[in-house]
Amino acid sequence: MQAPHVITRSNTQGHLAVLYESPQERLKLLASYFQEGVARNEMCVLVTSEHIDEVLEDFLSLGFDAKSAVDTGALRIFEAEQTYLPDGTFVSGYMLENVRNFLDEASSLGYDGLRTAGEMSWISVHPESIAEAIHYESDVNSICDAHQDFVGLCLYPAQQTSAGMLRDVMQTHPSFVHNGAPQLSPYYA
Repeated sequence: MQAPHVITRSNTQGHLAVLYESPQERLKLLASYFQEGVARNEMCVLVTSEHIDEVLEDFLSLGFDAKSAVDTGALRIFEAEQTYLPDGTFVSGYMLENVRNFLDEASSLGYDGLRTAGEMSWISVHPESIAEAIHYESDVNSICDAHQDFVGLCLYPAQQTSAGMLRDVMQTHPSFVHNGAPQLSPYYA
C-alpha cells in the first residue's frame, strides 16, 4: 500500500468515503490524517469500533502521539456503538447535531477547522439502520458545503460492504480515498 496522501479541503470536497481492505490500511490512513489535522490546528474527532486505549497504542506504534493530542483536547475519541446507537437505533438528526456542535466548539476554542473520521462497520450488524445512515451521509454534504473548514471521513470495511451499500456510499460521498489518495467520486449524485 502506498503512503497516505494529505487529505484537506483543497484536494477534496470535504466528505470522503474510505473503503479499506485491512485494519492496517485503516490505521495508517487515520494516523496520518489526524497527525496532519493536529499539525494544522484542527480539532479532530474519531469514532471507532476499537477500544480507545488500543487506538492510542496503535497510533503511537506509527509515530503519532495521539495521547498527547487527547490530553490537550485536539483529538477526541469516541466508541462507535455508544455514539451512533446510544439507544440501540441510529438517528440521523442526533448525529447531525453532534457534527454541528463539534463545528461550533472547534470555532469557539480557536481551532482552524474540524477533522472527523467515523467507523461505519456497525451498519453490517444493524442493517435496519442503512436507510437512516444514507440519509445522514447525504445531509453531511450540506454541512460540508456550509463549512469550508470541515473534512470528514466515513470508514467502510470493503469486505463487509455489500454491492448495494457500496453504490449508496459512492453516491452520497463527493470524494473517496483509493490507495491512500483522495479523489472525486464520479458517482456522487
